[in-house]
Amino acid sequence: MKKLILTTSLLTVASLSAFAQDTFTSSVSGSYADSDNVDQYNVVGSYYFSPVSTRKGPLAEAVFLNRSNSINAGFNRSEVDFGGNSDSFNSWRIGGTVHVEDSGLFLNAGIAHANGSDSANYGLGAGYYLTKDWTVGINTNFDEDLEYSGVIVDTKKLYDLGGDTYLNLTASINNPEQGSTGYAAGADYYLNKNLSVGVGRSWSGSFTDGTTALNTNWFFTNTASVSFSIARTEIDSFSDNTFNLGASARF
Repeated sequence: MKKLILTTSLLTVASLSAFAQDTFTSSVSGSYADSDNVDQYNVVGSYYFSPVSTRKGPLAEAVFLNRSNSINAGFNRSEVDFGGNSDSFNSWRIGGTVHVEDSGLFLNAGIAHANGSDSANYGLGAGYYLTKDWTVGINTNFDEDLEYSGVIVDTKKLYDLGGDTYLNLTASINNPEQGSTGYAAGADYYLNKNLSVGVGRSWSGSFTDGTTALNTNWFFTNTASVSFSIARTEIDSFSDNTFNLGASARF
């Protein structure tokens, strides 16, 4: 019943923005992820300081292509059940991104906190538009004592293939202060400005030990979308499947 209610709620969120618009200044998204032992609920809201155009390329890439200054806030709830032992965890985060006008440079910052914990995580980062549709970035993380806890380097490139089709490629390296270095790569093919299908792979240590995900995203209007993904994780003898359903609305 809980999953049915959530699914209905996600579709309702998307339908709130079912009227076509050429610009938007805010967005809200929600998702539900189900794996063998963990259920996750996630809500994110963003505000953009100037109107974001939906006419520059794939609708899902509007914020990226408009270089939009923004603030955002998110909430996550995880419900865990291992062998009959259940628990739940809540966390929240806030952040923002600022673009330096006419320079290609952008800066971002954020803070995340788990309820019931005295600790918090802070992030500071910067990036640069090498071209209008290609960025590189670096993000550093710090613990509650503002001590360095890791760095992430990433890149993103959107190719215009013509005929309203596009290819988006992403890659990142996550080098934490403790633990193994993680890698991720992904590709999304836009059949048109509204619909995409994609694949991603993340791993740490051996490439054969990691997660492979397939996803799709559909904007049924300029400002409302639904998404679905399935991921398979295999690490040594451990394996798990995760299903994710999401929806977003822009206003």
